[in-house]
Order: sequence, then C-alpha cells, then structure tokens
Amino acid sequence: MILWVWRFKVTLRPDAIELQRFFSTRRLTRLEIKERRLLLAKGYVRGAGISELVLVPQDSREKELHMLMIIENDDLFHAWFKVIPNADKRIRAYR
Repeated sequence: MILWVWRFKVTLRPDAIELQRFFSTRRLTRLEIKERRLLLAKGYVRGAGISELVLVPQDSREKELHMLMIIENDDLFHAWFKVIPNADKRIRAYR
C-alpha cells in the first residue's frame, strides 16, 4: 500500500491530465472529459477517509479516471478543473 501511494502521481498539462500509478498510466485530454464528480469516502466524517475525484470520459465505452484526493492541490489545480462541468451540481439542480 505504501509503495502504491508513493507511486501515485498526477500531472496537469494545459490540454490534458495524466495519472500515473504503480503499474499503469492513464491520460485524458480536456476534450475527452465530459464531466467530473466527487465521491466522498464511505462513512465520511470531516477529516476522515479519502475522497475521489472522478473524471467521466465523453466516450461511454472508456473507463472513468479515478483520482484519490491524497494529492496536494493549489489554485492552479482548482482552476484546471473549474472549466470541466461538475456532475454533482447538475444532479442537485435536477432534483
């Protein structure tokens, strides 16, 4: 588990995101991303558990990209994701 976390790396480029894990690398361009969702950790209590940011591809045959929110994020990180539609807000507005 420690090696897996140590090898977890996210690279944001102006036009794409790349997620490297211990045995695999996935890349999605901004144009390939339909929307984003935030999955809260089970039994989420403030400060406990690890949430995931999920990027949903435009092509429904492609797998979603799950990113554990164990990474440091800053204003640039938030700005990169701000332009990707937020599925959570869309779902709340629909209800």
